[in-house]
Amino acid sequence: LDVHLAKNRRISKQTGSFPLPHAVTTSWVTDGPIRSYAETNDDIPLYISKGRSIGVRMIPMLRDLKFAWQEQSKQKLDEQAEKVRDSIKSALMSWAESSGEGADYTDNIPSQCLCPVGHWYEVPNLLLNGTLARMLRDRPQLKVLMLHNIDTIGADVDPYLLGKFLE
Repeated sequence: LDVHLAKNRRISKQTGSFPLPHAVTTSWVTDGPIRSYAETNDDIPLYISKGRSIGVRMIPMLRDLKFAWQEQSKQKLDEQAEKVRDSIKSALMSWAESSGEGADYTDNIPSQCLCPVGHWYEVPNLLLNGTLARMLRDRPQLKVLMLHNIDTIGADVDPYLLGKFLE
């Protein structure tokens, strides 16, 4: 969040404009800490959009595990370490197969079986929890939103491109 707010300050300074408002979607896991942090921010309009959806973790599909392992860059290890890595993969695939690929994961305490749903729920959250209505009430001139995940550090507002888009 610090990186995104710093980029906002930089762009505002470059363009001589007011800071761009930020909306941050939280989950039941992150809402408290992010709200506490947001209280320390006093120079950028920051809207907290609490996510209200909860997902249940699923047992992975074998094809997804194999795909992830093929796509993942991996360091070549010594022979013994390679055997250990292969053994772990084999054990995980056996567990997924015997537990029911794609089934809900319920073998642990509830808080470890649940997860925030994340991607693609941001827009419904903005609508359902009233954050977008607050943003429009505070800034009736608001016409454009830039949406990206918080871990997309390279996402940035380019003043030139935004100007061209608005033409």
